[in-house]
Amino acid sequence: MRVLAVLLAAALCWAWPGLGLAGEALAGEGLIPAKNPGKRGAGAGLYGYVGEDGKWAIAPAYDAANPFSAEGTAWVRLGQRYAQIDRAGKYVVEPFAAPGEIGEFMGGELAPARAQGDRWGFVDRGGKWAIRPAFGGTKPFGTGKLAPAADEGYRWGFVDTDGRFAVRPAYTSAEPFNAAGLAQVTVSGDRQGLIGEDGEWVVKPILSHIDDPSKDGYSRAEGADGRVGLLDQRGRWAIEPTLKSLKGPYENGIYRAETVDGLVGAIDTGGRWVIEPIYPDVGAFSQGLAPARDMNGLYGYLNDKGTFVILPQFLAAYPLATGGLARVVARNGMTGYIDRTGSFVIEPGFDHALDFSDLDMTQARLDGKWGIIGLAGNWTVGPRFSALMAFCPNGLARARLGDRWGFVTETGTFAIEPTLRQARDFPYKGPARAQDEGGGWGLINAKGEWVAKPIFLSISEYSPEGVARVITGEGNKYGYVDLEGAFVIEPTYLKCELPRSDSLIACQKGENDYPLTYFNNRGRERVPLAYDKSLEIPEPGNVTAHNAPAREAVPAQATGRPTPGPRPTKAQKPASQRRPAAKKPKPRRAQ
Repeated sequence: MRVLAVLLAAALCWAWPGLGLAGEALAGEGLIPAKNPGKRGAGAGLYGYVGEDGKWAIAPAYDAANPFSAEGTAWVRLGQRYAQIDRAGKYVVEPFAAPGEIGEFMGGELAPARAQGDRWGFVDRGGKWAIRPAFGGTKPFGTGKLAPAADEGYRWGFVDTDGRFAVRPAYTSAEPFNAAGLAQVTVSGDRQGLIGEDGEWVVKPILSHIDDPSKDGYSRAEGADGRVGLLDQRGRWAIEPTLKSLKGPYENGIYRAETVDGLVGAIDTGGRWVIEPIYPDVGAFSQGLAPARDMNGLYGYLNDKGTFVILPQFLAAYPLATGGLARVVARNGMTGYIDRTGSFVIEPGFDHALDFSDLDMTQARLDGKWGIIGLAGNWTVGPRFSALMAFCPNGLARARLGDRWGFVTETGTFAIEPTLRQARDFPYKGPARAQDEGGGWGLINAKGEWVAKPIFLSISEYSPEGVARVITGEGNKYGYVDLEGAFVIEPTYLKCELPRSDSLIACQKGENDYPLTYFNNRGRERVPLAYDKSLEIPEPGNVTAHNAPAREAVPAQATGRPTPGPRPTKAQKPASQRRPAAKKPKPRRAQ
């Protein structure tokens, strides 16, 4: 009886406090993951599941175990293999090796993955191999039925969801099929073309480059002779490849097009010249007008019929911006602003200036110094800064005095004094990156307070989820911080990638350390995808060790229960059971 009491106390001590789902498991079927603290005998030091009576319902045979889900299954780990069991301890998913590297799903149900050797296959969203790793390389299915895969000779083709080649491997490279059922492939000689899902050529491999589709679904394509055209979503030539260059799309789907003679016009996706190519230069359409240069080297503005509605008279001209104002450079070399009629709203009196923003103000320079002007052309902040950037979402703008940066308000008052060696703009939310006098990067808030002290070699931009990659000065270790500067991933990794489109972050401990460790943006390990390492039971504390016999009377093989896997080495233990590989760097003093 005493043994059972100790067992139940140990199970509660090890499994209950740190596991939010363990309580749900107990309330359901009454099975709690627990570790046998024994030093000798079957199951010593391994995990199993204890019932409400304190007895082993599933014998300890795992290196780690997650609580049971509401569906009655639980993920367990055996060394570097994972499996899923039911409440009887039988395999629902047979043990499989964790992938060494997992690609992105890209909207599909399977993701490319590399085994811990050099072979690639596909895993499902549970992290289980759906297509065994037998390829030289794989790329995502996306929303299509076929995915690029390379054979052992690294010739690329396309496989179906059963892992069979539906399009034989005959290409030097291949990209996933798009929504229109076209895939970009490359043949010998770096010639590119488009094929359909039947493997037939839609666009023969005569192109040297094909861009990804733009926002309107069209793709710029370049032939072997360097001539450029435009492909539609079905691979048909919307604009024949006869042009020297093609830029856009701009307003109303119009492209800037340059002929082989060096003359510029504007063309639509039907191949019709909106503006005949008779000009040395034409800019982007905005609000129905486009700046253009005539043969005399002066700029005016054309309408969508190719007629100058503002006659050429400027040394430089830019598209219409906020408020219908356009920035121009007059013949005296000074910058001013005109309206749609060509009349000066702000006389040309600045060395340089930028377009007006929605705040009805902009930066302007006079005699080498920057300030702020309003719509009337008056100085709202006099020119005194050596540099002045656009205003951030929080109402502050980066400004430089001499060689030091700070942040100013709309009145030109420093909200953050110019003491920084370098700084970056404030994002839509959270602190800004900044470098102190000593060269370390940190994070400052709008009051100029260090949210994260300047102790890093670098800090990346924040991801949409609000995390940023940092590199420490001690051994160039990688980690991640949140918007408050707190570590969500401690800087103990040799390398960490920037967040993927699926918000996963891949990190690597050592040069040849596989599998890679994947985290979500809260710093929880997510490999394999269905196994939550944050739910693993921590090492036991000061609990008396003892041998706990399994309740079952038949061998594990007869019940489908696994035999214990190899004990993990120190390097193989999950992060929750290891000490950090590197000490937290000492903060430098902010100047």
